[in-house]
Amino acid sequence: MYEAVFNGQVIARSDDTVVVEGNHYFPAEAVQDEFLTRSRMKSVCPWKGVASYYTVEVDGVRKANAAWTYRHPSPLARRIKNHVAFWGDVRVVSLPCTPESLVAHAGSMGAGAGSGQPIQPVVARRLAASSVKVAASCRAWDGSNPSGITPSLTRAAVASR
Repeated sequence: MYEAVFNGQVIARSDDTVVVEGNHYFPAEAVQDEFLTRSRMKSVCPWKGVASYYTVEVDGVRKANAAWTYRHPSPLARRIKNHVAFWGDVRVVSLPCTPESLVAHAGSMGAGAGSGQPIQPVVARRLAASSVKVAASCRAWDGSNPSGITPSLTRAAVASR
């Protein structure tokens, strides 16, 4: 789970960000748009397309062009369509894993290498409650790197039975 925070206010929260060039792009529905105002600023990326910017404002504190989106990205960047990224004074932070977040992400993880079987929520709860440390942050649970976590999950699941 990731949050975008400006002036002490969470302006976006999602466990489904898309990371491109080190930036977390939040789905539009995860962004509190009452803190964003469209800016006239535009920029062009040779492979993503034209970026449109937003000014971020919370409690009278403003940061011009601190958020951006690609409304019509190139085919190479289609995964970030309808997503918003932040920079500058807007901090994007990773939240620690909780038993609830493990359960939420368990459905997207394979139970064993190549098995294609999801880990059932009850197994994820056992893993979260056990002394086995399965991940340092939820980033490992976002489904984008199942091969990097599946073997340890499989061993932990077998050990907890």
